[in-house]
Amino acid sequence: MFGMIGAALAVTMLLAVALSGSDEGSGLAIKSAKLAAAKAPHQSLKRMEKIYAKKEVMERMIDTATAGMSAKARKIADHIAARAQSLPSLAAMKTTKLQDADCANADTYTMIHGKFSGLLANLTSEKDTRFEQNKTTYSEKASSYTAWLNSESSYREAEARLETAESAVTYAQGEFDKYSTAVTAGEAAYAETIAPMAAEKTDLQEQENMIGEIMELINGMAAPASTKAQKQAKLAQISSKIKKLAADKKMPASLQAQAKKMTKITTSLTSLSASTVADAMQILEDMKSAITARISAIDAATTEADANLAADKASKLKWQVDVVELSNTADSERSSANTADLARQNLAGIYRVKENAYEDQAESYDEDMAQFSEEITGVTQIVAVIQTLLDAC
Repeated sequence: MFGMIGAALAVTMLLAVALSGSDEGSGLAIKSAKLAAAKAPHQSLKRMEKIYAKKEVMERMIDTATAGMSAKARKIADHIAARAQSLPSLAAMKTTKLQDADCANADTYTMIHGKFSGLLANLTSEKDTRFEQNKTTYSEKASSYTAWLNSESSYREAEARLETAESAVTYAQGEFDKYSTAVTAGEAAYAETIAPMAAEKTDLQEQENMIGEIMELINGMAAPASTKAQKQAKLAQISSKIKKLAADKKMPASLQAQAKKMTKITTSLTSLSASTVADAMQILEDMKSAITARISAIDAATTEADANLAADKASKLKWQVDVVELSNTADSERSSANTADLARQNLAGIYRVKENAYEDQAESYDEDMAQFSEEITGVTQIVAVIQTLLDAC
């Protein structure tokens, strides 16, 4: 309908001239065209092109409004249209007496009035539709733009969360690798140093026990109630144990030296003099103290190594669990980011479609609305003239 009705009534003054065949009107049009051509040739050419284009549209408009009318009715309609455009305004119609009202044509006036009233209703409806089209496409463009911006914001937030999650995975993996290396190194060091210490500790404990037995034997020899035979028997045991200690290659070198020293004074124990017993007991006490200190050192080193290795293993397990959990979180964030990316791309496409739809119709919106206003004004004048004629009857 826009194409058919178009700009038809925007040039109703020219229609009046074209349909009435008035020489005066034609002369004014020609005079105006010549004056405009003299002042602005290029603008005049464009204006004349518009005039002829509007004339053609107006003719189609009249054809539409009067379709199906008899030749007589069409002639009357053409005359009324020309007469309507000859009046300066609707207000002037109210004070201008129309001399050519032919009440014999009242039925024809009524029929023409209905035709042009229908045309006026159509034009008004199309103008409203055009207005709603502009309003709707603008609203859809604005809402799709807002939706797209929101989706962009959501995508950026999802990207930031994904980056944070991936950084957490990278950090956790680094910690897991660090403690895995620590555990491997700790187990190797444990096998190399701490494990042999356990065997050494067993030997030292045996040596410590033997020294304790030797000290008990010496004290037994020195007991007043001990008989000579008992003393001899104990001395034999002491001599055997000291030789065994001195021959023990697992004993530290410093202790072996003391054990050999002890073998030399074993023969002196037969006299059981106080100084001999004291010397022997001192050597044995020193050996026992050295062994006890070494056992304590082994225990401390083992405890520390066990604690360190256990801590490294616990940390390794913790970070192993964290890597799995954080990787799952990163996967979830990656999925969310991909979903957000697809959503924003989809909304960006919708926005481009809505924007193009708005821009396409907006290019001619002002011109269309102005044209509708002119057309409605022209048809309104025609309807008013017809109504005046009907009122005169």
